[in-house]
Amino acid sequence: MTTTSVMRVSQEKFERVIDDKIVEGWNIKAQGERVTVLEKPGGWGSLLGHLVVFVCTFWWAFFIGNAAYALFTHFYLDKQELYIKVDE
Repeated sequence: MTTTSVMRVSQEKFERVIDDKIVEGWNIKAQGERVTVLEKPGGWGSLLGHLVVFVCTFWWAFFIGNAAYALFTHFYLDKQELYIKVDE
């Protein structure tokens, strides 16, 4: 599930805020003159989640379940999106 946030900034701060977010680890998904969409992938899953998957799938799949859980969490479950808009 993607978490979406909106940040409103003045025209003077627009480029600086985008640069700051890129330094923080955000990636540009789309960019326009007045709106920029940034995205940030999620983590790799919690330790408890990996332990549960390990216990449930170790005997049959030998860590494939853990890899699938980590990838699902990283790309789909904890993904964040940030819209930076120029506010007048």
